Parts: sequence; C-alpha cells; structure tokens
Amino acid sequence: MQLPHIDNCFSIEKDKIIDVLERPQIGAELKWNLEALYADLKLWRSDFEKIDPMLKHLNELKGCLADSPETIKTAFELEDDISRLLEKLSAYVRHKSDENTADNQNLALLGKISSKDTLVDAETAWIEPEILAIDEEKLRQFAQSPGLSFYKKTLDDLIIMKPHTLSADEEKILGLVSDSLSTSYDTFILLSNADMRFPKIKNEKGDDVELTQSNFVTFLRTEDRNIRKNAFEKMYETYSGFQNTFASLLDGTVKADVFGVRTRKFRDCLDDALFEDKIPASLYHNLISSARKNLPVIHKYYGIRKKALKLDELHLYDMYNNIAATKEQTWTWDEAKEAVINSLEPLGKNYQREAKQAFDERWIDVLPRRGKKSGAYSGGCYDSHPYILMNFQGTLDDVFTLAHELGHSMHSFYANKAQSYHYADYSIFLAEIASITSELLLHEHLIKTSKDKNFRAVLINHLLDEFRATVVRQTMFAEFELIIHKHREEDETLTADFLKEKYYRLVCEYFGEKVFCDKLIEYEWARIPHFHYGFYVYKYATGFAASAKFAKRLIDGDRGALDDYVKFLECGSSRDVLDILKTCGIEPESNEFINDSFLLFGKKMEDLPLLS
Repeated sequence: MQLPHIDNCFSIEKDKIIDVLERPQIGAELKWNLEALYADLKLWRSDFEKIDPMLKHLNELKGCLADSPETIKTAFELEDDISRLLEKLSAYVRHKSDENTADNQNLALLGKISSKDTLVDAETAWIEPEILAIDEEKLRQFAQSPGLSFYKKTLDDLIIMKPHTLSADEEKILGLVSDSLSTSYDTFILLSNADMRFPKIKNEKGDDVELTQSNFVTFLRTEDRNIRKNAFEKMYETYSGFQNTFASLLDGTVKADVFGVRTRKFRDCLDDALFEDKIPASLYHNLISSARKNLPVIHKYYGIRKKALKLDELHLYDMYNNIAATKEQTWTWDEAKEAVINSLEPLGKNYQREAKQAFDERWIDVLPRRGKKSGAYSGGCYDSHPYILMNFQGTLDDVFTLAHELGHSMHSFYANKAQSYHYADYSIFLAEIASITSELLLHEHLIKTSKDKNFRAVLINHLLDEFRATVVRQTMFAEFELIIHKHREEDETLTADFLKEKYYRLVCEYFGEKVFCDKLIEYEWARIPHFHYGFYVYKYATGFAASAKFAKRLIDGDRGALDDYVKFLECGSSRDVLDILKTCGIEPESNEFINDSFLLFGKKMEDLPLLS
C-alpha cells in the first residue's frame, strides 16, 4: 500500500502535533541526507575493508618510534588516517541506527563498527607507552624538531599523562575490554528508546496519544494541569516498574568508571574525568557551591510561578508550562528556520550564509518517529558536513533546540575548516558554549522583533526556565554524579533504593519549600542518559555562564567580540580549553563566572511581571 507523502505536517495543519510517524511518510527535505556520507552500503563496506591494511602498516612501526622524530610523525599520521576513516564509518551507521533504534540491520552494522573500533584501540595501544618509554629529555628534543613541531601539544599532553599510562600489553587489554564496558549504556539506550512502551494519555482535544520520550515535555508544557499531572505520573510509574534494571545499568556504568580510575591510578572518578582537559576539581566544586548559594533567587522565581498559575500548591509537573498571559504559539518548521537564521545577524552575513547550508543541504532529521532516538544532538564527522537529529513538534522549546544544535554544528563546521583533522575535534567542555550562545541570540532577536508584550513575557519565561534547566538542574545532576561515584568508589552497589533516596533528597533541596516535591520524581535518575556519560553535565552550566558573556558582547556590538567568537570556534583542540576561554576574556575558574549568570537570571526575572 502506498503511504501518504507528507511534505511538512506543520504547514498542513498548524495546530496539530502529529505524534508518531513512520519514516516513509516524511518528505525528503525533513530528513537528513546520509547519502552525503555514503551513497550505499557497498561503498561503506569498501571503506571498512581498508582499515585492516592501514592498521597493519601502522603496526609495522612497532619498536621503532625511538629511532627518529620522523618515525613518530609517520605513526601519528597513520593513526590519524585510521581514526578519521573510522569516524566516518561510525558516523554513518550511528545516524542510520538513530533513525530507527530497533532496526536489526542497523544494529548489526553498529556492532560491526564498534567491534572494529575496539580492535583498533587494542592494536594501537602500544603507541603511547612506546613514546613514553623514550627518555624524557630525548623526547623533548624530538618535540622541538621541525618534523614534529606540529605535534608538540600532543607530545606535551602525552608526557603529562605518563603517570596514568600503562604498559603496551596492559593498554591493549584495556582497549579490548572498552567495548564491553559500554554495554550498560548501550542497553540503557535500547531499553529507553526501543523496548519500553508508555501508556496512552488524552491530549487537550481528548484524543488518546501514546506517551513517548519525545512528547513528554510537550505534555508538561500544556495549559491543562490534569494532562501535565497524568503525563508526569504515567512516565515515572512506567520507570518504577523497571527501577532495578535501570539501577543495575547505572551501577554497571559507574563501576566501569571506577575500574578506569583504579587501573590508571587517578585519585578518583572526578580527577579522571577532568584530567584530559586540565580542569581543576575546584571548578567543579565551585559550581555546586555557587549554585547552592544562589538558590534563594531561584526559589523566588518558583514563588512567582506559583502566583502566576494561581495555585495553592506548586508541583514538579508545573515547572514547564508557560506562565505568561497568552497561549504559546505552534511553530511551523519554516517559521523556526527563519527565526533562527535571522537571530544570527550579530555574527555577520558570512556566518548566516554558512548556517543556512544546514537547511539547503539537508543536515537535519526533523520529525519524531516510532523507534527514532529521542532528544536532539549534533553529529557528523570531519569528512562530512555536520548532522542534526531533532524531534521537532512545533513548540517554542523546539525552536530553541534548533538554535542550540545549529550552534554545535557551526562550531564543528568552523573548527573543521580551520584545523587539520588532528586538532579539529574540540573538547566537550567547550561544546555547550556555541550552542547556548545561539539560544541567547535567538532569545534577544525574538524579544526585539515582537510587538506582543505577552509573547515577550513568554520569551522571558522561557529564558528563565532554560536557565533553571541548564544551570540549576544540571548542577543538581552534577552533585548527584559526585554522590553515586563516591558510593561506588567505596565498593558499595548502586541499588534502586539508594538512588531513589539520594536523588529525591537533592530534588527537594534544590527546589526548596515553595515547591511540592512529588514522590515519583525519585525515579527521574532512571531516564537521564547523561548519568552514563561520566561527569558531563557540569559543562552545560559552565557553558551557559560563558555563553552569557559572549552573547552580551555580541548583542552590544562590542568591538572585537565577533573576532573573539570566531577565534573560539576555530580553535578546535589546538590549545588547552582554559587558555582558549581566557584569551576570549572569560575566567572560568572564578566564582564570579557562575554568579554573574545568576545576576542575569535575577534581572530577567524582574522584567517578567512588567510584561505579563
């Protein structure tokens, strides 16, 4: 049977959110073009077959790296060539798998490339130990040679890593087990996105709609409080039925982190996570202490929210809906594109023109579908344009998600243009800065161009909620990560009861007395993928603080702001992350860095009553 062709479901019926579509129902312009990576599987398999000969060539250098700087240079070049091809192969199959997480062919290809990646890690594990076995003075002389000058930063970083680098045989073993150590996370993704089924609930029109990971927040944003409450309860009641499974998966992930710490002789899991970027632990702890110190201003906002919604009791499912005096509009995809591109004006016409390629060249997979990976991300590889996965349902939040992911993609686009492959991949610590800067530019653009004071109130409400979610909530997540890793470091199992108790207590402390702390929130940890990433979430909060400074300079027309921002985008990993930020006028180790972002929140909160 011929399936109906839908070019743009939001332009056909603007007020209707189509919940779950099959991929053939969606027009090509709303799907990413993975053929730009590989036109067919035959070409993918052809590239896959190149890996083993390249690996054999590299391994012929084993035992010879101390001979000359040129030999080390050749090893680095061959290693990069293999990594670059693996990255391209992996990007294709991961994006194909994310189109449909239940597709067995995609899963088989994903397993194939994952296994090959593990093999390459194991077979090349000798390189760093062999380089570090060279006398340090001789190695430093090598680093000064013309042939190795390009790799000086890499060699300096290797020397710093020497206390945590094992023998070649030990590194090979770690490389072989790396794939197994990610099983908990891989299973978490499959269970959450492919195998779990949530009940149907009634939407505002009275229709029964299947609750999904993608539409959960959409339901929480509705004006109908009964729908919000029902979505909240059904989501976490479903997770409660799998609590022991999810606890075991999280325990497995954190156990793997502890294994890495003990084998590489780090102080603890936090030290391990921060070491590569040379981030001091004080930055992490300062974030938590600064956020806790500023919680009263957040609690004041909850009081405003409670009063605006005319509630006797403010619940956790009352945190996402609009509190302004007007109903949020539904956005078409074309309206979202136009708003985001126009908001980039402070970044100049060249940047706008290059960002527009994301739509013209089909970088983006737009709509939710059954089996599609939930959420949103920016992907791709050095040898492709960036790719963006979204689950666009026409909300204002979706428009900001587009700006966010496009910010990530443009960061990759600029770094890939400016840097060779070796230094193009920027640190995750810096990754959230470009994305949040794009969100703040969109906010300011919509505020300035809207004549509707109620919509401007919606926008301010949105920014306040984004701050709460990005800085306050992610800092709470960061504190939870410290708790669970410390527990595992003491060889205690992460049971469901332990996780529920610790998580619930944190939620109550961060939300304060103005919010009723619904008991079901004790299961929220089970659906948060970031807890499987190993101390990732603090970067959202620090990224927001840096972005606020960048965005203000750009919006104010600060001389040199655009040049600083482009330099930041182009740096890749060619310098240490803190040096990159300091060069652009940002001091991330200062407490004021976070405190200033709370001042921005307070100022925006003062504007809210004037517009509502």
